[in-house]
Parts: sequence; structure tokens; C-alpha cells
Amino acid sequence: MNSTDKENLDYEYHVGPVEGSGTITMNLKLGDPYLDSHPKSYYVHNSDELTEYFTVYPDGLVFFFHKTNTQIDVYTNREFELKDNGDFVLVSR
Repeated sequence: MNSTDKENLDYEYHVGPVEGSGTITMNLKLGDPYLDSHPKSYYVHNSDELTEYFTVYPDGLVFFFHKTNTQIDVYTNREFELKDNGDFVLVSR
């Protein structure tokens, strides 16, 4: 992603890389205000090797996901805490 694409996505988070046959996971935890949200996802690229997409929530929360088989990179406009167990918890609204 170039600098123009992530101009307003000030926070970056990375999980991986995983070696061998390991599994990589990231569990998005947004909390109660998002239980009934209906985000829209816009795919930039979707293949077995690479998936890239934006997810946009009605309140303005935005994610850009870059996923490969061994790594997940997330760019967003809100602060999260990435925990050791793979939970990705919203810190600021």
C-alpha cells in the first residue's frame, strides 16, 4: 500500500510471519457498540496467496487488511491493542 492509500490510517498492526505449517489468527474485538453494525467490505485483491480489502463501519471506523498465508497486516484509523493470544481489541472510539 502506498502512502496515499493509508493517509488517514494512522495505526499499523502486524501478526506473523508464521513459519512452517503454523496458523495465524487475529480475533477482532470491537465491543458492544458494534454488535449491530453492518460494515461494508471492499476487496482490492482476493486470491489464495493474497487478500487485500477495506472494511468500513457506519461510524467511520476503517480497516485495511493485507493477508497472506504467513502474515496479517492491519492499518486502521483507531487505536487497538494486539494481545499475545491474537485478540485485537479496540482501545479508542
